[in-house]
Amino acid sequence: MREPFKQALTVHQYHFRASAGEAITQHMLLIQQALAEVGVSGKIFSSEIKNLPQGRVHKWSLDSAWDCDLLLIHHSQANPEVKSLSRLEIPKALIYHSQPPESFYVHDRDMFRNLIQGKKQLSFWKHQNVPAFAVSQFGVNELKKLGFPRAEILPLMHLEPQSAALEDAEPLEPKHLLFVGKLMPHKRQAQLIELFFYLKSEFPKGSQLHLVGTGDPLYTKYLKLLVKQLGLSSFVTLTGKLTEAELKNYYSFADAFICVSDHEGFCLPVVEAMQQQVPVFYRPHSGIQETMAGAGVEFLLLGR
Repeated sequence: MREPFKQALTVHQYHFRASAGEAITQHMLLIQQALAEVGVSGKIFSSEIKNLPQGRVHKWSLDSAWDCDLLLIHHSQANPEVKSLSRLEIPKALIYHSQPPESFYVHDRDMFRNLIQGKKQLSFWKHQNVPAFAVSQFGVNELKKLGFPRAEILPLMHLEPQSAALEDAEPLEPKHLLFVGKLMPHKRQAQLIELFFYLKSEFPKGSQLHLVGTGDPLYTKYLKLLVKQLGLSSFVTLTGKLTEAELKNYYSFADAFICVSDHEGFCLPVVEAMQQQVPVFYRPHSGIQETMAGAGVEFLLLGR
């Protein structure tokens, strides 16, 4: 049992957006829980809060964090509060969450601008001499290229394995393939659908692909059209937003988690899958290769 700090400390966290199931929000909750275990209290604040139980994340205002010993500022895309945050006279540290290149979003001008502005704001924090962290070495390498020579890893915390009942499945039982993440071009869900189309005949009858998440409306429309055109409407499910209980249920019956993404800063869902003892198949691109650390099964898609 770890000894708690003799003098109580308070560490607050902030990210501009917070929503249920979103990776950065999950990271903030993990940090909060890990710090609480060693006697460090703190709240999570956000300017935009969606689909979270009341009291889990608090609405941000400039006087929210005056009572803390440290404010952890999570940074991803453009943050309109960046200058007001910098004026707070309290110790601060930056936690960077790697974002995909803006070239994936030439069709979405808002996202395109958000990604560019997010990178520019990192330069602002660099000139403020704020200590910088990332959730993986992949993110640390990005920070160092952007002028943070002393950037370090702040790992995800409190990821103890959870028990899962393992049963010997009948060979001809339907298989359930799963991917969890935002529906975005760089996540390549379209390639997952195509992969399932070509391999469906090799799976037992009734096997299904489940794509969990919401995201880019145009890309989501394209995915639904692709499913229809390939005749997979009875075999591919786009679940939309799920509750924590519903997501846990999907992990419980999944036979494999498959990720063909072109960009992952860390990819928390593969960790969640491994916690539930779900085998992971993935492309060794960007930060996910570091996250998997030799676990799971690597594969390549030729011509991609």
